[in-house]
Amino acid sequence: MSIIINVVRRYRDKDYYSKDIYQNIVSTAKISVVGEVPIGIIDSNNAIFTFANLAVPGTVEIILNGIIQKNGNDYSIAETTITMTSPLEVGDILLINYIKL
Repeated sequence: MSIIINVVRRYRDKDYYSKDIYQNIVSTAKISVVGEVPIGIIDSNNAIFTFANLAVPGTVEIILNGIIQKNGNDYSIAETTITMTSPLEVGDILLINYIKL
């Protein structure tokens, strides 16, 4: 996001972009979340985890022990809740990438 904003600011200062176009670009920019550790107990019994923000639909990527999981087969999502199809084992590493809504 900062790269886009810096480029637009540079051009805006030279009057290549109007203020309205600049504001539109900034207001529609989305923030990517990479490597978030969802909240939940990894104890061989729990399969439910939560993440911090609502995500843009279709942008969620769940990674379990370095392997990208498949929505519908390996997990399901409802708002900020992830339900894995099987409980995670002690020592498993669960990460999530997504674009904040």
